[in-house]
Amino acid sequence: MKLKRTAAAVVAAVMAFTAVATPLGDNLPAVRDSVSITAEALSVGDIDNKMQQLSQKYPNGANWQNYFGGGYYQGTSQCFGFARFIFNQLFGCDVAKSYSAYYKLSSNQNVNCLGTITSCNYTSAYNLLRQAKKGDFIQAQSSYGPHSMIVVGADNNNIYIYDANWDTSPSSDVIRYNAAISYSKFASTFSYGISLYRYNNYPSETWYGNRNVENIGTGFYANIINAYSSKPVAVNGTNVELADPTSEKHAVWYFERRDDGSYKITNCKNNQALDVKGCSAEPEANVQTYESNDTDAQRWFLYRSGDGYLLRPKCADNVLDAHNGGTTAGTNIKTWILNESGAQVYKIWKLNVPSASKVSVKVGTSYTPTVFTWTATSDTTEYTVKIWKGKLWAGDPYHIKWNATGNTYSIQLPEGHYEAYVDSCNTFSVTKSSNNVSFDVVKGECPHSYGAWSVVTYPTCTAQGEEKQVCSICQKVNTRKTKALGHNYSSEWTIDKQATCSAEGSKSKHCTRCSSVTEVTAIPKTAHSYKTTVVAPTLTSQGYTVHECTVCHYSYKDSYTSQITLPAVTGVKVKTQGSTSLTLAWDKNASANGYVVEQYSGGKWTQIAKSFGNDVVDYTVKGLKADTLYTFRIKGYVVSGTTEYSGEYTRLAAKTRIANVGTFKGSTVSGSAIKLDWSKNDKATGYVIEQYKGGKWTALATTKNNTTLSFTVKGLASATVYSFRIKSFRKAGGKIEYSEYASLKAATSFSGVNNLTVKSYTASAITLAWNKNASANGYIIEQYKGGKWIQIAKTSSNAVVSYTVSGLAADATYTFRVRAYKTAAGKTIYSEYTRLAAKTRIANVGTFKGSTVSGSAVKLDWSKNDKATGYVIEQYKGGKWTALATTKNNTTLTFTVKGLASATVYSFRIKSFRTVNGKTDYSEYTSLKAATSFGGVNNLTVKSYTASAITLAWNKNAGATGYALEQYKGGKWTQIAKTSSNATVTYTVNGLKADTTYTFRVRAYKTAGASNVYSDYVRIAGKTRIPNVATFKGSAVSQSAVKLDWSKNDKATGYVIEQ
Repeated sequence: MKLKRTAAAVVAAVMAFTAVATPLGDNLPAVRDSVSITAEALSVGDIDNKMQQLSQKYPNGANWQNYFGGGYYQGTSQCFGFARFIFNQLFGCDVAKSYSAYYKLSSNQNVNCLGTITSCNYTSAYNLLRQAKKGDFIQAQSSYGPHSMIVVGADNNNIYIYDANWDTSPSSDVIRYNAAISYSKFASTFSYGISLYRYNNYPSETWYGNRNVENIGTGFYANIINAYSSKPVAVNGTNVELADPTSEKHAVWYFERRDDGSYKITNCKNNQALDVKGCSAEPEANVQTYESNDTDAQRWFLYRSGDGYLLRPKCADNVLDAHNGGTTAGTNIKTWILNESGAQVYKIWKLNVPSASKVSVKVGTSYTPTVFTWTATSDTTEYTVKIWKGKLWAGDPYHIKWNATGNTYSIQLPEGHYEAYVDSCNTFSVTKSSNNVSFDVVKGECPHSYGAWSVVTYPTCTAQGEEKQVCSICQKVNTRKTKALGHNYSSEWTIDKQATCSAEGSKSKHCTRCSSVTEVTAIPKTAHSYKTTVVAPTLTSQGYTVHECTVCHYSYKDSYTSQITLPAVTGVKVKTQGSTSLTLAWDKNASANGYVVEQYSGGKWTQIAKSFGNDVVDYTVKGLKADTLYTFRIKGYVVSGTTEYSGEYTRLAAKTRIANVGTFKGSTVSGSAIKLDWSKNDKATGYVIEQYKGGKWTALATTKNNTTLSFTVKGLASATVYSFRIKSFRKAGGKIEYSEYASLKAATSFSGVNNLTVKSYTASAITLAWNKNASANGYIIEQYKGGKWIQIAKTSSNAVVSYTVSGLAADATYTFRVRAYKTAAGKTIYSEYTRLAAKTRIANVGTFKGSTVSGSAVKLDWSKNDKATGYVIEQYKGGKWTALATTKNNTTLTFTVKGLASATVYSFRIKSFRTVNGKTDYSEYTSLKAATSFGGVNNLTVKSYTASAITLAWNKNAGATGYALEQYKGGKWTQIAKTSSNATVTYTVNGLKADTTYTFRVRAYKTAGASNVYSDYVRIAGKTRIPNVATFKGSAVSQSAVKLDWSKNDKATGYVIEQ
């Protein structure tokens, strides 16, 4: 039915209220009590009527100057005066008295700005103007200047306008009504900017309010075909999308009409209802199938559109839509704002269902088949025969024949009562059942039909076999016997038991079918098979030879040999002789398991060593006294079982050497000489000094007495390590005795560190440098501090010829020394030290800051340096640092750099200097980067607001990279968003409290290199809406009335109800 949007209709459908028709702009009637409602005095139909009347009074092609004294309206003329006048006639109020920009009106509380665009193209113009409604006001700017228009309508292709002076010529005020302008032409004509405005109290209206809800029947199956692509709507899982043409049931839907005129639409594959996900009323909500729940998300109204239908869910004003106008299989189905494009128009193709067949039955017996016959039916793809033994539906069917071919089915049934019917089915599983048939199958006489004989039991050599045959109808069995086979003996002998050296064997002839044997014959014994083993004699027993049969293990012995004895150790001697040790040695005893070594001391023999292998043939006795005679004895031993047997002892006397010098030292004399020193040995007659050279030890000197205690070795190479040794000797009775050697390594000296200098220095560090010493392995650096020299570094390479000492105080003198070292033959050689004093720089300023002054200037500020005479300021430009200023004192603490480019990052640095007695010292540099400013955020406004959210909007800054948004909360500014594109010119702040004022600020930024340049902040305050009622319910009063109820809102003055 059609619903008329008038106050009277609202009164009839809802409840009684008092309403007075008032001119537009007057206050609405007061709310009478908590259950009264307020009706708007203006409807969409009123706007249609007024627009039609105005188009007749001020028609297309007329000259606006012919009206109101030359076309002036309230002081404005041409297009702006005409559009203001039409707007006032439609809504009873003024849109604006002027514009703040050619494409933007000055503020007015009677209208809302729906959007402003300054980067005009087809997409931006379409997105803004496609939402326009009849009576909306457009302010736009072309290359000629501003233009004002009233909207007549808008569709997918054009915007339709009512205006005057379109060609922008002041002398031509021609009126145009319902003039169609494409969105691309509109964008190119008004490329400087477009704004769209709407009357604040514009009546709400649904697109379907004046359309009939279609009734196309109920209880039918159909395909839903997209008019544009001719593809069916189908399910994929539970998602709904376009599919390739098919007769499969995933594209078949069952339509059931409800009392409210809507349809429940159920898919035949998953038996779920067509559903708007989450019962969403928003555009682009996904369409799916879901278990039937009879919510508004599953109630669909049909409206005629051309030769098809629009499908609207009860939960929304949007309609079923092929996403983005897609036409391919897989295109998702969603809801979208009505535009009646091909993506939103669908044809409902009803599908035929099978009709019921007529079935008859020819009853057989328990031995003959029963035959079912049925009539062919239209729209049927297969038949199913269902048979119950007993009553229909009493338990599971006795038999089901799926997909029966033709129109007959034959089956052998056992004796009993049966009931059955035949289903006619189609491709999407719709079934119609035939008439029921009831019959009894009786027992019959079997006309036996026996098969071939088969073996039950096979015959053996001594027993009969058995065979059978079975009737294929009643399964009766006949049997018969078969005769025994008899034995079949082999002509070959089989060895049943092998003969051995201790027992006879046997052989026989075997039956090939069973275990029976014949002609059993004995096999004679075999001879012994001996294995010979020789057993060697031991210290406790004779040797012999054993002969053992490998089969029966019979054995005997012969060839006896005599018992052996352990000989004494031979070749005993002193292998090496020391002052405090003696090494004894002897020949290996092959018969021994090891050796025992004993020493005679304290009037008795004491074991000092025992070896556990005869390969160990020496032993060192330690802890002896020098120049002393000792006695030792050695024996071999062998272990047999748990008993140890020993040979005879062999005895030896040996004396230790005389003692050597107590100390032996070497010291560097020069690059060619080393001095050797040793302590006096009172027991010695003299000393022998040797040097290792040419791969062997060579005697350098032999003293004539024991009082010569030093020797200088000359003619040596520089920076070289040499090996020396010394031994003492004693002459007595014409015999010379020598001590052991004492050895050492000593080195000649080498050149040190040359050209030690200060390479660089700062206020806190000094870098030392020196020439490379090719002979060195590295260098040692020391610093004099705390009254002593402290090593601060040691390098491991002679190529490292610099070192930085950090952590120093500014303007202070320090002393350092460096020497080279070389490691040779495990010994480190050092050069002489080279010393240097150095001073750190004076300190620089404590702080150095840069701040933006304008688009062409940056201000530099720094803290005062009490140690400085003045400062030098430099800028990096043209690939090098250039001095900008040198101050004459240390009290000048600021400098402004001018003439710079806007929105650009610059590099600056500063150093302090001090002039004393004609000498100037400089500090290090301190650097920074600073940027000039650029245009910020313009026209920051509150675009829209709800009880929990505020949407901010601003003009695009073409020079910016993006925008930073901040909210004042908790006593401070907090960043809530940062965009990465300058095209993002709106932001919605969510999670706010209702009826509350919030403060925001926005600034633009531009990324240059690794730095961001920021504009000034623009601040705005916005307030959320008051909350709405918590509950709102509707209930039927009668066939012509509905009652609306809602909860009280303590924050509200009253309520407005709309239909």
